[in-house]
Amino acid sequence: DIYNNTVNVNTTSNTSYAAHFYYSSSTYGDNTIRNNVFANTSSGTNGTSMYVYRTGYDNSWDYNNLYSTGNDLVEEGSSSTSYQDIKSWRAGSDEDLHSISYDPGFVSNTNNIEPDINNPASWSLNGRAVQTKVITKDIIGNNRYTDRVDGVSDIGAFEFEPNVAPPLATPMPVSGNPGTSQDYEFGGNVVATISWGTALRLTTPLEIRQYSGRKGPGFSEPEFMYFYTDVQNTAPGSSFDFDVDVNYMDIWLGTISAEPAVKLAHKYNNSAWIAYNGGLSQTDDSKNIIEASGLTNFGQYTGIIDGASHSVVVKLSGGSIICTGDSVKLSAVTGTTGTYTYQWRRNSQDLTGATNSDLMVNQAGDYSVIVTDVNANKQIESIPVSINVIAPPNALVSANGPLTYCTGGTLQLSTAQQPNYLYQWQLNGQNLNGETSPTLGVSSAGTYTVRVANVACEVTSQTQVVSAGPLVVNLGNDISRCEIKGQPVELNAGYTGAKFNWSNGDTTQKVQVNQSGKYWVQVDAGPNCMDVDTIEVTLDPLPSANGISYVRNGSQFVFSPSGEKDVDSYMWIFGDGTQSFQRTVSKSVNGDLYVRLIMFNACGTDTLQIGWPLNAANVAKENAIKVYPNPATDHVLFDNLSNNISHIVVTDMMGKTIQRIEVAGKTTTKWQTNDVANGVYFYTVFDGNTALEKGKVVVKR
Repeated sequence: DIYNNTVNVNTTSNTSYAAHFYYSSSTYGDNTIRNNVFANTSSGTNGTSMYVYRTGYDNSWDYNNLYSTGNDLVEEGSSSTSYQDIKSWRAGSDEDLHSISYDPGFVSNTNNIEPDINNPASWSLNGRAVQTKVITKDIIGNNRYTDRVDGVSDIGAFEFEPNVAPPLATPMPVSGNPGTSQDYEFGGNVVATISWGTALRLTTPLEIRQYSGRKGPGFSEPEFMYFYTDVQNTAPGSSFDFDVDVNYMDIWLGTISAEPAVKLAHKYNNSAWIAYNGGLSQTDDSKNIIEASGLTNFGQYTGIIDGASHSVVVKLSGGSIICTGDSVKLSAVTGTTGTYTYQWRRNSQDLTGATNSDLMVNQAGDYSVIVTDVNANKQIESIPVSINVIAPPNALVSANGPLTYCTGGTLQLSTAQQPNYLYQWQLNGQNLNGETSPTLGVSSAGTYTVRVANVACEVTSQTQVVSAGPLVVNLGNDISRCEIKGQPVELNAGYTGAKFNWSNGDTTQKVQVNQSGKYWVQVDAGPNCMDVDTIEVTLDPLPSANGISYVRNGSQFVFSPSGEKDVDSYMWIFGDGTQSFQRTVSKSVNGDLYVRLIMFNACGTDTLQIGWPLNAANVAKENAIKVYPNPATDHVLFDNLSNNISHIVVTDMMGKTIQRIEVAGKTTTKWQTNDVANGVYFYTVFDGNTALEKGKVVVKR
């Protein structure tokens, strides 16, 4: 029996061994090698931890630390096989199944091979030796643990207690992705396995440390294990969705009386230890793994006997990250039968009326539940679950050119790229295999969409219809119609995103024309995608004139249209109610006269009008008023200059009264013009029934 030795080789030799076992026949069998450090820290590349001539004859190696800085860890002579690491050594020999391969963390590799209690690497020795009554003292007389219930001794010649945290376990693979698993290893042994759900939000690696030989901090149950695994997120603040497998060794079972009854115990920050009782967790004692699914928080994990602790766990019906407008169900699960009452909390505040075992939530916050065991008069609060609410992603699709696919073309569709988003392009409603990037190269015509998903929301874009080349530009049939004022003819070349060249010099997809003529457009959508089309537009004009002309001879006026075009007939309407259908009209004027001319042809009408006090002989002009600003925008001011003005009447060009403004006793009077149209308006100043003065105001904005 070879127990609790510490051996280190440190040499410049290219071939060296920390331990050399030459078992060449059954005569040398039935040897046990336990709790030893076999380290080779030499500079030679061929130095190994052990040389073993043969592993048979019932020889057994386990609970050792095999370490080498050379290329190989173990060399087996009888088969001329070199093993580079402890995994390959285990697979080839079925030995050292509970051993470790890690730097033992000596004070010095050359002259002091005691464990350095301030070196994290010394945890590769601490609490990892199998209990035995063969060795009761260490090399300097310190007691060793000989019974499992009392504790776990250390590998090597020395008993010690580290003053620092253990080294970080190494994730394999390095990055975690939704739906995948990561093994975290320390010294060739799996410490824990994290299996990620679909709502992964982890952006930084976990920090996992295995505290071997130590009881969980604050763990008060009488049955406990001598280990705990600390899992921390370096960017805390959110809940996650994951399953956890926590690995342990039999030497850490401590006071546990029934290994199959072990459940997961979980401590989060300053909370009490929470047990995953009943079906919430399970132990595979053949593999030494404690398993639990649907966890949302990291923390410290160890083992606990089923039902030993009154406990509650919050389970989610979905992910802890939900989309705006969605909700998720939280359920309080104890894992044991009993009579319970519930009080849900959000951000440490009781939620009024939330006293059922389930709770539907649609707001962000930290949710926990206080469960009281009525019969046992025990109360415990769950570890809080953080619910996050996020907005749906943007799913706008743009193209790098016209939405036309032509042979040899380079049309691409794209949507905005966001970190950790998922993309799936579709053609005619069917997923395109492998097209999961923000950009898609178009290879055929059809209707394209993209589904964009973040950790909680999924949005499908609007459709993008890609036409097949070559281009066939069609402006439509020739157009012949009457002119409509304010409504030009719109010509559309189609093929959004192409290059356009119109005969009138325009370069847009659509143009508006208001004159007769032939129009053509050339559309260029890339290689093998060019076409031209022509259309003739005939617009029959409306009647028009530049204005109304008149010649005055005393009170006699002769009215006629000025510069009229395309007029078939006329209609004159005068303010005194008379009408005429002649082109030229003679009219005797006695007082004010307002004139409207309506011109007709087959396409419609046009109207002109004038209004003016053509005869103001009856007005006594006294310069009674000052009017400003003129032209006006939003108001006109009337200054009373004669002090005998009673009111002002404002009319439009047809003589209709727009406003009566009372002036008596006021120095200045305002007329608000916000509600009247642009145009010419007339004012008459009165003293009682006597008109003192007339004038016009132009409203122009």
